[in-house]
Amino acid sequence: MQGYKKNLVENAKDLNSIINDLISDSKLNENLKKYSIFNHWKDIVGVDIAKKSKPVKLYDNVLYVKAASPIWANELNLLSRQILKKINDFIGEELIVNLKFKV
Repeated sequence: MQGYKKNLVENAKDLNSIINDLISDSKLNENLKKYSIFNHWKDIVGVDIAKKSKPVKLYDNVLYVKAASPIWANELNLLSRQILKKINDFIGEELIVNLKFKV
């Protein structure tokens, strides 16, 4: 029984290394970083902005964000440089090049 457990642990380590190799593939890793924005929006922009906005699409390194109102879309547009910096700081690379705000 102990040999079985040892093999199970070794196989789990092998599977873990395979998964890590797949994730380290640069394109996959880049996409994982970019799409993590959707799950961590509140952490990136803060609670107040997250209450009034939501990322909805990522295309060609441009993040499309839905705003609660035209006023908020305008406000977010004025803050776009700061938001863009926060996003790229969060993901650790300058992968997002622009933000588009829609109502």
